Amino acid sequence: MQQAIFVYEMSDIVIELLDKLSLGGKEDLQTLYNETKTKVEARVKGIETQKEGKKELAETQEISKAELDNSLKSLDMMIQAQQTTMKKWEETMKKVGDQDKYLKKIKSKNRLLKSYQKRCKAPNRDTPRYTSPFSFPRFDWFA
Repeated sequence: MQQAIFVYEMSDIVIELLDKLSLGGKEDLQTLYNETKTKVEARVKGIETQKEGKKELAETQEISKAELDNSLKSLDMMIQAQQTTMKKWEETMKKVGDQDKYLKKIKSKNRLLKSYQKRCKAPNRDTPRYTSPFSFPRFDWFA
């Protein structure tokens, strides 16, 4: 009987903790990710526009071939930096997603705990009595 009471009390505590458990900051990170993605896309478009402008200047011979090559190389490096930023954000969001899946998996154990808890409740004449939350029911109708 003491085991049943102990399991009931412990499961009550764990169930309450699992109900309150959440992944804080997930929405904030998603918002920051979306904002960063929008900014990066805008920057890349701006850089691509600059590249086209430099190529046009080279065609009209307003800048030298060497100057064009240096400018294009610099702009390509800027694009790579933006792509690296997005890769890091995507890695971070994947980790957040993995944590969210893990949390949902842990919370799914709530149903099992509630089942154990239900089996540990004090019996009355209408329900069978159990010797342990992990044993088979023993029907003591005349106890």
